[in-house]
Amino acid sequence: MVKMDMVMTMAAATKTQGAMILRAARGVTQENLPYHELVGLHMDVASAPNASIVGLSGRVVDETKSMITIQSADGHTKHVPKRGAMLRFSSRVGAECGNTAVNRTIGTVSGSRILQRPFERRHARPRNWSREQ
Repeated sequence: MVKMDMVMTMAAATKTQGAMILRAARGVTQENLPYHELVGLHMDVASAPNASIVGLSGRVVDETKSMITIQSADGHTKHVPKRGAMLRFSSRVGAECGNTAVNRTIGTVSGSRILQRPFERRHARPRNWSREQ
C-alpha cells in the first residue's frame, strides 16, 4: 500500500513539473523573447555574416555576451556569434508531459538586439512597459 501511494505521489509530482515547464514555455512570446532566458529553447540561424553557420540548428545550452552555444541533433556543440545574425527560436511543447512533442515557433530576433550578458538582458525592461508590471 505504501509503495502504491509513493508511486502515485511521484507521478503527480512529475505531471506538476511538466505542467510548470509547459506554462513557462508558453510564456515566451515574440515581444518578450529578447528579455527571456534562451537556454533550453530550440534555435535556428536564419541569416548571418558567416554563410557557413546559416542553417545551423539545435538546443541552446549556453549563452554569453556575444555567443550562443547550441547542441545539434548529432550531439556536437556549435558556437554562434550573436552580432549580425538573425536567430529563430522555438520550443518543444508536449515532450515534458509524455505527449507528442510539437515545435512551437516563438519568433525571430536580431542577434544585435540580444547582444548583452544574459542576466543583464533579463533584468532590462522594455521601453513600453510600465513600472507597475
